[in-house]
Amino acid sequence: IVCRLLEAEDFDIFGAQEPYKFQIEDMAAALPGYTWIGTSVTGEDNVERRHFNPIFYKTDKFEVLESGSFWYSETPNVPNTKFSDSYSPRMCNWAHFRVKATGKEFYYFNTHLDHVSEEARIKGIGVVLDKIAQFGSLPAMIMGDFNVEEDTETYRSATENFLDVKYQTKDPIKSCTYQNWGNRLDDDCIDYIMISKTGFRVNSYNVVRTTYDGVYPSDHFPITASLTLTQG
Repeated sequence: IVCRLLEAEDFDIFGAQEPYKFQIEDMAAALPGYTWIGTSVTGEDNVERRHFNPIFYKTDKFEVLESGSFWYSETPNVPNTKFSDSYSPRMCNWAHFRVKATGKEFYYFNTHLDHVSEEARIKGIGVVLDKIAQFGSLPAMIMGDFNVEEDTETYRSATENFLDVKYQTKDPIKSCTYQNWGNRLDDDCIDYIMISKTGFRVNSYNVVRTTYDGVYPSDHFPITASLTLTQG
């Protein structure tokens, strides 16, 4: 049903958090026209029981110019490292994309912050922002599971330099995104798509609440955005 949802939404690019390798391979097999990049939380590419943060994209629309990974720790370039107050290693996969139709370029960061420690989340988003600053002035987006609501320092740190996409629409949809398989439907909004303050126009934002015969594809609702790249 995950693949049914992905086929229905027909994303140009999407990021996932926490799939295992065999689940990624199942998605790739069911989604012709896509390929994916990204390593696991331990930095190992050929392991089954490790979480990945893959980035899927349509190969007819985008070209990857470069890509990489970094970890939320004092040594971000060292795989499988973490801050002392982190529950477990967490990391970010990123890609530098070129749009084939226009030649415009942008960066895409797929993140998953710690689910226990607010201090680790604050430090983690700091690592993301530091890395983005190193890449220069091209438009960039950060998306994924931040594991925080909006009244937190982590969110405030992110939105000092980036825009929460939902608030760039005429009628913002503020809906829960973590619903625990349908058991917390009015609870946590902890997943975000954030964009540079320049370089994008937001056309729409949505929270996909689709179920299949009453079954939820995930314990989170996917969030989606239609964006137009105006610079790059």
